[in-house]
Amino acid sequence: MNTNTHYTVIIIGGGPIGLACALEAKKASLDYLVLEKGSLVNSLYNYPSNMTFFSTSERLEIGGVPFVSNNPKPTRPEALEYYRRVTTAYQLNIHLFEKVVSVSAAAASEPVYTVTTSKQVYTATYIIIATGFYDIPYLLNVPGEDLPKVTHYYKEAHPYAFQKVLVVGAQNSSVDAALETWRKGADVTMVIRKDDIGARVKYWVRPDIINRILEGSIKAYYHSTVQEIREHEVDIITPEGLVTRRLLTPTAPQKMGTSASMSTRGARKRSVGATKSFSSAVNEADARVLITIRLNGDPQTSPPSRVTGSRPSLERFTENSMNWSLP
Repeated sequence: MNTNTHYTVIIIGGGPIGLACALEAKKASLDYLVLEKGSLVNSLYNYPSNMTFFSTSERLEIGGVPFVSNNPKPTRPEALEYYRRVTTAYQLNIHLFEKVVSVSAAAASEPVYTVTTSKQVYTATYIIIATGFYDIPYLLNVPGEDLPKVTHYYKEAHPYAFQKVLVVGAQNSSVDAALETWRKGADVTMVIRKDDIGARVKYWVRPDIINRILEGSIKAYYHSTVQEIREHEVDIITPEGLVTRRLLTPTAPQKMGTSASMSTRGARKRSVGATKSFSSAVNEADARVLITIRLNGDPQTSPPSRVTGSRPSLERFTENSMNWSLP
């Protein structure tokens, strides 16, 4: 067992960038340690189960190790396998499930940092912080966000089948969550802070979400924000004023695309605006909210056509949420 507590370099974060830094430290014959609070590439592990990367596999490679994918764009399982293989091949020195609690500098005369973790105290001459942006949620900071029904990661759509879902956001994370849950039978509403679906949304997905909003299958409120989340309702600030979505019974299972389903969804036609950093869905049917986080930048403000209409009624709605970031 390695009992060394001093390293030339300590790398905080065991994601792709942290691993790439470890590879370079190893090549330079530096003694180093990677500290990761969760599993290997923890952020990628928390991506949605069926996620496909926007980047091609060669752009995700580190250390000169080829990333071979069976698809034009690699998937989450393929990425997890790839980074496991790199870690094993280079025998990287990494401590998993060891959270860094604090980093402090020693006296000026001693250029050494003290790193305190959940398990040990280390010292290092240099510190590399490679914590990324996805693993740390960008919160809404509204009352009720800490309710048990609120989560900041979206994994898969099945739990939201036949439920009412509120997705906050209009970038890749939010759009994927909205479309996936809708296709599993959820009644989806989006809250979008700006005036359009994000321009950076994957080019093969963006027309899909825009068409779902235009036809009324997915409801959206543009220029809107969530004001408060309560156990059975959510307050949304819209250009027309405050809208409260109340908890009602879940919608009955219906085939997607049937006239009954379309008429139910088509009756509610206004859009919801999103924030730049996250997407969230609130499932009011079981008093659960999911929030998905993304930090890929603000959507541009030149929208194509979009649905408008009168202020929606407060009749049927429950909210499901999700939060995550996609490259």
